[in-house]
Amino acid sequence: MRDKKAIVIGGTSGIGAAVAGALAARGADVIRGSRSAGLDVTDTSVLRDWIAAQGPSII
Repeated sequence: MRDKKAIVIGGTSGIGAAVAGALAARGADVIRGSRSAGLDVTDTSVLRDWIAAQGPSII
């Protein structure tokens, strides 16, 4: 997964953290988002802005 980017919502604990860790272990550049970090995925404008803030190579 080298040179690949992955966005993991819920990636700071539990199953999401395990998925993010597995992707990172395989070489992916992992970006983690979570409610505890202030990401409200039920609000599409917040989610869209958060993804855009990760940089142009994400989209």
